[in-house]
Amino acid sequence: MTLSISRLFTLCNRSAHVFLKANNSSRINLAKVISGISIPPSKYPLARRDELIVDDFHGTKVCDPYRWMENPDLPETQAWVTELNKISEPFLAQGKNREIINQKLTDLWNYEKYGCTEIQGEHYYYWYNSGLQNQSVLYQQKKYREKGTVFFDPNSLSADGTTALTQSCWTKDGKFWAYSLTEKGSDWMTLKV
Repeated sequence: MTLSISRLFTLCNRSAHVFLKANNSSRINLAKVISGISIPPSKYPLARRDELIVDDFHGTKVCDPYRWMENPDLPETQAWVTELNKISEPFLAQGKNREIINQKLTDLWNYEKYGCTEIQGEHYYYWYNSGLQNQSVLYQQKKYREKGTVFFDPNSLSADGTTALTQSCWTKDGKFWAYSLTEKGSDWMTLKV
């Protein structure tokens, strides 16, 4: 059975009203209505608030009590994420359709992807992904019709494939290529030439 998004919301809304009437309640946990599973809020790990961090934006003071969480290398941040994962992973594993959705998404993403070819200096370059590679690979060709060779493969930079090339730029003569890398989804970039 295929459901459109609007139909799904209509069904969820009706389920919510039935649930509210049956339980004489004015509050509802929509996740529990839809999936039949939920996490009590009391189980979530508490995050420390640091009221001392205040930014001043042109005279407007803005408190940023969770700034410490922006540093993924901080032991306190890592401990908080570990505690959150202890409750979220079992919750997600209970999803009845998780494997079906995962397989459907895998099937949809598994196709060859080519980027646009560009000329830099004396070579042609293009990005290629065979289907399920974490990152696309940059290929180089001397002549337009010949088979390309791997010029740069970000997948080889980490075992889990989470090192990504985020930006790149060639010099006008095509002799040098600068690029930036991020690791594990971080906003921090490492620049290389």
